[in-house]
Amino acid sequence: MKSDRELLELAAKSADTSLFWRDGESGDCATGCPWNPLDDDGDALRLLVDVSLKRGLRLMPPEYCDGWSVVDDYTGSFKHRVHKQSSDAHAATRRSIVLAAAAIGESMP
Repeated sequence: MKSDRELLELAAKSADTSLFWRDGESGDCATGCPWNPLDDDGDALRLLVDVSLKRGLRLMPPEYCDGWSVVDDYTGSFKHRVHKQSSDAHAATRRSIVLAAAAIGESMP
């Protein structure tokens, strides 16, 4: 199982984003701003959009997935489901986005 830092590094790779680390926190080298899509809804959405445009990542709403949110690439090679009754559906969805982006990043040269 990968650490959160490893997941963030792979997810950033899939979005062609360079990260810096300071005091255990990640940041976007291009903007100098903190970047953590595991904790920040805005960062997770930007990651989803960036990877979607470059590599084919998508988030399917629950109504299309029999009560589940699904994040996967268009090839269907990665799927991570989040039950809509999750105690923290926002956190679970952010983690799904990062896991899918990290899987794509890991498969890249």
